[in-house]
Amino acid sequence: MGRSRNEKEGLREKAYYRHLAKRGIRWDMLPRYHGEVETNLGPGSVFDLILDEEGSPSKNLEYYISSSEKTEEHYEGLSTALLALKEYLLGQRIITMTLKPKNILCQKDRSGISRLFVIDNIGNSDFIPICNYSAYLARKKISRKWADFEKKMLGAFKENGALRRMIDTWHRP
Repeated sequence: MGRSRNEKEGLREKAYYRHLAKRGIRWDMLPRYHGEVETNLGPGSVFDLILDEEGSPSKNLEYYISSSEKTEEHYEGLSTALLALKEYLLGQRIITMTLKPKNILCQKDRSGISRLFVIDNIGNSDFIPICNYSAYLARKKISRKWADFEKKMLGAFKENGALRRMIDTWHRP
């Protein structure tokens, strides 16, 4: 019996985490993978838990961009953290399947949103994953995925004027 799609994706993602660990990346915006444990529901993967400074679990980006009011309230922190995430992915050459607001956690400290973490869809599903070994091709792929991410956010949250303004300011000369 063959593996399910979720099992294949999980194996691919774990292999990519091992690849990143061998490369010695900085784990600034990606939770570390610590292996598997057996649970009453079967094997489970163990990753770092992302908490806000006060100790509560960090909320995802979708929470903060679901309304213009929330985005406006956290505008500076979100804008700075999103640009830092893009630079981190490019600098560390971390490839994602797709970037989705529900798969990015926004860690808060006293000053507001301070850092983002990508928590799912890590890795490269190319048949021949040459981007894993070519810095140039990896950066091209990451830039393309980021542009798609911006476009999808603007489409999914088209009523959010603050989000549109934020993304527009990133592209001004």
